[in-house]
Order: sequence, then C-alpha cells, then structure tokens
Amino acid sequence: MSRVKVFFVTLLIAVCASAVWAAPPKQVRPIREGGLTREQAIQIAADFCQKMDAPASIANAKAEYYDPALDGDAWDDSSNTRWKIEFPGVFVEVLDSSGIVYYFRNDVYQDQREAARQFVTSTISEQDALNKSAQFMDLWQPTSSAQELQPPRTQLLGMQEEAISGSVSWGIWRYRQFHDIPYRDQSAYVEIDAETGHLLEIHRMLEPTVSGSLNIQVTQEQALNIGRAFLANTDSPNAPFDSVKTEVIEPNHFWQGDLHETPIPGLIRVAYTVRYLLGDGADKLYNCEVWVDAEDGSILGGTYCGGTRGAGAKGAHHPPKLRHKFAGRKPAVAHAHRRKPDAGKASKPGEKKL
Repeated sequence: MSRVKVFFVTLLIAVCASAVWAAPPKQVRPIREGGLTREQAIQIAADFCQKMDAPASIANAKAEYYDPALDGDAWDDSSNTRWKIEFPGVFVEVLDSSGIVYYFRNDVYQDQREAARQFVTSTISEQDALNKSAQFMDLWQPTSSAQELQPPRTQLLGMQEEAISGSVSWGIWRYRQFHDIPYRDQSAYVEIDAETGHLLEIHRMLEPTVSGSLNIQVTQEQALNIGRAFLANTDSPNAPFDSVKTEVIEPNHFWQGDLHETPIPGLIRVAYTVRYLLGDGADKLYNCEVWVDAEDGSILGGTYCGGTRGAGAKGAHHPPKLRHKFAGRKPAVAHAHRRKPDAGKASKPGEKKL
C-alpha cells in the first residue's frame, strides 16, 4: 500500500474514532410547542414597558426561556414556563402560554431618583396609592376575576428618618380566594414610588384557576386522620400537630423522596394543608406539611418550612427526618383538572422587607 493510501486510511480511522468517542452534543432544551417565540415575547415586553413609561429598546433586549421543571431549584413553587426579558435596567417576565406579563420591575427610574441624593419631604396618601395601583392594574391586565381578590393591603416600605428619594415606596397586595378559600401564593402586587406615584414593580400571580364549583367531601377531622396516618410512614410518625388550613394549592412531588416543591403541571386543587412540628422541646425549628385533597382525601404533596411554630420562612436545607418510606413513588393525585394559562413567580409578594 502506498504512503498516500496509508495516510488517508489512517485519517479515516481517526475521524471515525473521534466521532465515536466524542462527547455527545449538549442538549438544547426544547421550547414549548405552540408557545411564544423569542421575538413575540420581546415585543410584548416592550409594548408593556411603553404603557408603563419605562425605557425599553428591542435592539438591546435579552431574552431567556425559563422552565421551572428544568431550570428551577427545589424551592421553585411555580410550574409556569415563561420568557425572562431584560432591557437595560428594566426587567419583564411574560407567560409563555398566554402572553400575559406577570412581572415587571423598573430599576432605571429608582436608580435615577436615588442618584439625585435628595431627601424625602412628603409622600402621597394611602388612598392615592390605592388609586394609582388600580390604574396600573387596569393598564396591566384587566381581569374579570376582580371579585376573587381580597381587599387590598398596603404598607409604606423603606420609610425612615432622612430617607433618600427613590428608596421609599407604597406596596399594595391583593390576595386571591375561591369561595372565601385563599389561594396559596396567588396575589396581585403593585409597588409605586411613595413621593411621585411612579410605577416601580408589578407582579401578577392570578393563575391557574380552580375549574368547576366547590366540592368538599372530606371533613377537616377526616383530613387530620389521613395526615396522621400518612405521617406514620415517615421517620417522624409522632411529630406534633401544629395547624390545619383549607387552601387552594398546586400539588407537587414533595413526598416522592426528593422534597421537591415544583408543582405538577396541570393541577390545581382545594386541600387541607396539615402542618406538623419537627424536633423536640425547644428545638421545634422545622415544620412539614401534608396536603390532603378536600374532595377525595388523596395526598397531594406538601412542603417544608423553617422557623419555630410555623414562622413560614423556607430554610436553606432540609431536616433529616423528612424521608418518606414511599420515596420514589408519585403521590396519588385523583381527578386532575387542566390548568388555565399559567402565571409564575419571581420575587414573592409579601416577603418584602422594610
């Protein structure tokens, strides 16, 4: 065999070997079929910014497709896929399934106000703040479910002596309910500059919705017995009972074994959320919840919270006594209802600090 032939045979073998042994190409996470394109999401975000008097140039936009099931962590309690759009100093999130803007934040305006280094001399009244927030909500997303919202709660955020302009704001929360049963983690939130009434942040968490009428077949006492029987199969069968609520929740796989709180896509249910204390004596620093379906008594998942007697702050790690014997099995979730267009979560309303 000539040297030329040997060379080409050797080259062919090398190419084939590299193809076989090369690392597999990085998988590209698929964008939901039938959802928004990147360009559509950016345009929706830019149009919204214009309504809210915030600077937004499509040419400078960055867009990221976010799927909590793949990109979220164990504490992400939203199953909603969305587009995260970033303009210089302005942030918008758009629901992939419906095109609804559910999160907006204008850092440009706030930074400009704070850079002026002027002191707050007066603030608009609470009633003016409520009127302003209602105007923004109408511009933002007129909703036919206004009757499902509880009366607004307001709070003056950041007020202190010699506060700098731009650092003081009014926060307005309206929590959602279904036949007087509160939704967990569903609300509308508006934050405005306390001096000028200019919009700083808006957050819409008003989906998914319970379909059909209220149908509670399980009593609270039965739910407590179901929760206790379920807990008996854990490493903390005698954990003291703390509290029980009736809430609208999104089921999850928390008790499947990985303690993951990301909701199961497509589900929304009325449930009894039964909370138990973990620890002994003064060491009750953790709480866990078992969610019992109010219609059929099935286990819908749960959650874990840190803080003595239900303070509710999610901890940075899991206590060791939360390993269910049925790890690896999915919870029995019956009568699944398809969810309406999604809404997700960015910064959680109600957790802002003064």
